[in-house]
Amino acid sequence: PVRELLRKDGIAKVLSESVKAYRITK
Repeated sequence: PVRELLRKDGIAKVLSESVKAYRITK
């Protein structure tokens, strides 16, 4: 489950980063 948690955390991180970039570009 540790790997699963890391993957979920990574996905959440990427999502938040993309949202941040989207807000900045907009």
